[in-house]
Amino acid sequence: MNKAHKLILIGFLMITFHINIETLTILPEWFGWMIVMIGCKRYYEESRIRSYQGAFVLAMVQMVVTFCNFILINKGVSYGNYSILVTIGVIMLEMVFFYFLLKGMEKEMEGERRIECQKGLVFYLVAQTIAVCAYLAYLIWYEPTYETLGVFGLIGIRLLMMLYLYEVWKVKKEDE
Repeated sequence: MNKAHKLILIGFLMITFHINIETLTILPEWFGWMIVMIGCKRYYEESRIRSYQGAFVLAMVQMVVTFCNFILINKGVSYGNYSILVTIGVIMLEMVFFYFLLKGMEKEMEGERRIECQKGLVFYLVAQTIAVCAYLAYLIWYEPTYETLGVFGLIGIRLLMMLYLYEVWKVKKEDE
């Protein structure tokens, strides 16, 4: 794996497992998006595929959105449903980000691997849509089970996506 791949995976680990100790946040989500953004920029500079540029821009937008949310949370702003709506917005932006990232990867691949990349993208989009539906169900019925399902679904989907990206990049490196 090259440096860009490692930056994207490390960034997503930080996004998925940002640690909060009372009001102190260790490895905040926006910092993870900043690392992903740097990885996408390097990926675009190496390949010049426009989809990677789209992924870079979306990572930058995600970084700004999560940074603003981080500021609001640390200022003690109480905002009820706003938190869930921001989470849903971030998930939707993340879905578009992965669409651009996987479309760029697809353009670099040939034959059977290209079809495999398309299947990975479809699986990710369907799974994320289910997680968004769980968050929306929580907004409608205020049942904590739905929020828990959405949170664990989101973590599981991100971990599967990181594993998938690792495997694709490992195979790509073996082909070179």
